[in-house]
Amino acid sequence: MTQPTRTKLAWATNALSVVILICFGLWSLQLREQQHQTMTRAQIVAEAIIQSDTAVIGVDDSGVIVEWNEAATELTKYSQKQAIGQDLLFLVPDQWREAHQAGINRAISDGHLTKPVQQVNCSIRRECGELVPVVFSLRMVDAGDVMFVATMNAADQVLQLNMQDHDPI
Repeated sequence: MTQPTRTKLAWATNALSVVILICFGLWSLQLREQQHQTMTRAQIVAEAIIQSDTAVIGVDDSGVIVEWNEAATELTKYSQKQAIGQDLLFLVPDQWREAHQAGINRAISDGHLTKPVQQVNCSIRRECGELVPVVFSLRMVDAGDVMFVATMNAADQVLQLNMQDHDPI
């Protein structure tokens, strides 16, 4: 191969390397931007849960509380520190504990809730021992690890919201 041919080939090889590096850099930048957007969405959802007026309690498949927002603290009077790591049964009134545990065990065994639980009226135990009527919904989420997510409001708060929805004014 002659010297000019080698020079042209070297130049073409270098140019091709530069183009490949630029393309890889652009692809890498786009991938990082997509990951950043995904993380941002997850952070937005997490922030919405934290700031929600609705109590949100996440429980793992062992019945242990793993998520607890400020509204859950306001409703139950238990702090996040007191609740995280505790068995959810400490909130469940004695007369419903057995049925509650049987339902959770059945859902884990079946891999799903028998039916999505929406707008159920029951009571939970506050820190002082008082039972407070609540309206709650329950979902089972499987994102690698099974988790139950309950959302709840005090029953009187739900009643007030429903009355506002039907106000003709």
